[in-house]
Amino acid sequence: MNIRTSIDAMNQTARPDASLKVWRLDKHGALMAGFSDAIISISPQDCAKRALTVAALDMLGGRTDELAIPPASTTILERAVIMIYPRGEPAISTPDSCAAAIKLLKGLHSVEVTNPPKILVNPFLVDGRYCPLSAWDSLFARRVTMLPKQTREAVLKTFKMSCESFNRSTIARMKGCLIHGDVQFGNMVRLDGTLRLIDWEDARIDHPLIDLAQFLFVNAIPQSQIREVIRAYDPALTTEDLLLFGYLNYLWTCFFMQENQDLMQAARTWAVAQNLPEALCELSEDQKTTKGKSS
Repeated sequence: MNIRTSIDAMNQTARPDASLKVWRLDKHGALMAGFSDAIISISPQDCAKRALTVAALDMLGGRTDELAIPPASTTILERAVIMIYPRGEPAISTPDSCAAAIKLLKGLHSVEVTNPPKILVNPFLVDGRYCPLSAWDSLFARRVTMLPKQTREAVLKTFKMSCESFNRSTIARMKGCLIHGDVQFGNMVRLDGTLRLIDWEDARIDHPLIDLAQFLFVNAIPQSQIREVIRAYDPALTTEDLLLFGYLNYLWTCFFMQENQDLMQAARTWAVAQNLPEALCELSEDQKTTKGKSS
């Protein structure tokens, strides 16, 4: 499904009096559109996102109203699946919203996981625990081999360092739990006075700190607030505990999200804040240039 198909499907759903506020399209052709009276998610018909949403919401069980806003309706078209969510008050990046978001994540990660459906289980888990090498081999190894030597060496050295930090920490022994997988303020809505998550299409059983690291990264939480946010999630955590997942977020953005300028800027900001080698900090710029030449 391409951009045109997504927009056509969106137009079939919109009412004349429902003005479009914001929309974004991911690399799979899935569209998230915010109208004045509803939030609409459109995914390709052959995509597993609808099944993931259903499976994740089923796992929430009696805590659904506390943590999530389920789709109010689902429409299946020939080439697309449309899910419509009721529109509440959108979350914006403020200290109060950060605190509410962390409370929301803690609640989500405490949901009991018993015999999860196979579709939700991340293949990067080994015996229920996160395996960095499995993720690396599947997502990044081939792309890294195509980088210039200096950049490639910096990428590999930093991955090795972040893995060592991960393996030394007690977080390496944390079991997988239900995570949201796309924790940004754009996917948080305050409805009936409670901040909840929508767009469960990337939900899965995975390491809980993936959500936390992504929240800090994608929302570009200021460096001055990061330690406080981490402590609010778990006082025993340190910024070093999140290095691996922050780094994998960085690589994912550089390799796969070049068209999202906000994410690319967040990636650059994160890399500089982590004092990464210059060759690695420039990876985001290099990938944008490569993308521009190939398009």
